[in-house]
Amino acid sequence: MLSRGFFCVREWLMNWNVEYGLASIFVMGVLLVYNLIRRELPLRKNFVFNILLLSIAGADILDIISSLAAANESFFSPLITYITSLLFYISFVMIPFIFSDMVSCLTDMTAKINRRFRYITRIAFAACEAAVISSPLTGLVLRFGEGGRVVRAPGFYAVNGVLCIVLILSCLFVAKHNRETGLLQRCSVYIFATLSIVSVITQTAYFNGFILICSGFALGALVIYIAVQNPDSYLDRKTGLFSKESFGVVQSEFLKDDERSSALCFAFANYGVLKAAYGDEILNPCLSLIADFLIKEVCLPGVLPFYMHNGCFVLLKKGQYDFGKEKTAIDARFMNPWKVSESNFQFSPVYSYISSEVQVREANNVTSLIVRSLKDALHNGAYSFITVDEELLYDTEHETKIRRAMDNALENDTLEVWFQPIYSPRLDRINSAEALVRVKDEELGVIYPDEFIKTAETNGSIMRLGLQVFTKVCEFISKNDIKKYGLDYIELNLSPIQCLDEHLAEQFTRIRKSFGVDASLINLEITETAASDSSIVMENMLKLSQDGFIFSLDDYGTGYSNLMNMLSLPLSIIKIDKSIVWSYFDQSATADLAVGSESLAFTSSGLSRENNILEDLIPMFQARGLEVLCEGVETREMVRVLTEMGCDYMQGFFFSKPIPEEAFLEYVRAKNRNRGAF
Repeated sequence: MLSRGFFCVREWLMNWNVEYGLASIFVMGVLLVYNLIRRELPLRKNFVFNILLLSIAGADILDIISSLAAANESFFSPLITYITSLLFYISFVMIPFIFSDMVSCLTDMTAKINRRFRYITRIAFAACEAAVISSPLTGLVLRFGEGGRVVRAPGFYAVNGVLCIVLILSCLFVAKHNRETGLLQRCSVYIFATLSIVSVITQTAYFNGFILICSGFALGALVIYIAVQNPDSYLDRKTGLFSKESFGVVQSEFLKDDERSSALCFAFANYGVLKAAYGDEILNPCLSLIADFLIKEVCLPGVLPFYMHNGCFVLLKKGQYDFGKEKTAIDARFMNPWKVSESNFQFSPVYSYISSEVQVREANNVTSLIVRSLKDALHNGAYSFITVDEELLYDTEHETKIRRAMDNALENDTLEVWFQPIYSPRLDRINSAEALVRVKDEELGVIYPDEFIKTAETNGSIMRLGLQVFTKVCEFISKNDIKKYGLDYIELNLSPIQCLDEHLAEQFTRIRKSFGVDASLINLEITETAASDSSIVMENMLKLSQDGFIFSLDDYGTGYSNLMNMLSLPLSIIKIDKSIVWSYFDQSATADLAVGSESLAFTSSGLSRENNILEDLIPMFQARGLEVLCEGVETREMVRVLTEMGCDYMQGFFFSKPIPEEAFLEYVRAKNRNRGAF
């Protein structure tokens, strides 16, 4: 019996080419084992891909078995041949539809069209499988022919046609939604579909003795793995943990599926000091040691470790989880130093915890929440622990909305410039105005600079913002003859980061020339911080002064610059901050601060004179050839007293809040026509 069986197998091997099938089983086995031993993100596409590999391997094995049975009719009964062939075809039909689900995952869409695509493919899958499974009763796909041999029925070719159509639809779906997929992802889908269709047609129509179908699927799956599924693409190179980018991918999928997660985040209070002292050459091995510790001794099953940036680590787990054991282990380990290159390094962690009960709505907000919460923890010192609450979440989401609104305004060039009048007592008229940028958003309304300037400086968009505002000011001056309105110039703020741009002078000169604007019509305001920063600031100021621009020092009294160094700059006007002005008039005054605006409500009708520095500042600066502007002027009494003190210019809500362009021109036209209105 054994000798007969061996003869049959040998005969079958001689008549059937199974090398392709065996090769594809080997490829699928290697990929499956590799996926099992490597850490993998809990993403739907990873799960679907593993199912795809199992399906191809299973179908390949069944194809070989059914072929063996068909080639050895004397050894295998027709019933066994039929059953194995039917099982192969049931598993074979699954592969294109699992692939279509993989395609749906790659597009990462929640739109109605994605659901429609899934419905269509699943209905087709159900119909095909129903046709195959019912074949023993209907004979639609496989039936018994003459002599009890298993033969193909017309439905066999119809089902194959449907499978090829599903593969083509998957390609068209990816092509239509190319913004949601990268080029490599799209190419891998096209290659998989092409290899699959070619192998199905080839084996079905031409080379029935070759086991090619699953070989085409296997080669396509290998291409997808290389282009899409490579686990190393999710890892951080420094530490071997999952990367910051992969954290965003996981959070996006969790939120899309309405699933929640908990996170323990920690960073180091002394990371910046250590990095400045030792550099990445020493710190990177330390980070690698910490990562190994987290993987081997801290992370329990289901806990995913991520390395975000600048010594920031995150442990993530789906659902509610308190990380009590993990934090205890981390605390205990960080009590001891880390040894690298015969040197010991001590890290001081700070923690924040985000519960699954915190209702985060966007993946980007989770990352922002981690940064914000750890920053707050750093202020509290080493080993401090912060639990994120709804208030912190609201603040973080609000910052995200502001950042998005600002980015949209920059992208669409919809920034608005408003103007706040500046009054000259000597001329008894509005002689200039400060240009102040505003961002309008459908949800948030008008957003003021104190809400978005820091964001622009942090994310690097401040230069772009500054150039757009300067362009709009030049456009305003060019289309309105401001001299006819009694205006001598328009003031414009420069951020400290702008002042450090070595190309600032040439950019401003090029823009103002393109509008035909005289440089003397623009007064550039710099802060004390910018004034004391570096030689680049001085160089920019000198170049711009030579071109005809004039300069003011904004908000004097809020910085810590050296007075003599400051006075060496090419300044024309010193703007004294409202805090000094308000202090002079009434130290007990309370500030009624609205969002994006500042207004002072005096609680006393008299003047306390408890802080007399204002009386000294004005003549001191004027004695050095500088004019003085007092900010925060709120009452008629303040106007009278400041005029008596010899103040050159005044700015504040007594005259007007910042207002849009048309309203400002109308205001100036009316006020300067009726002098003495103040």
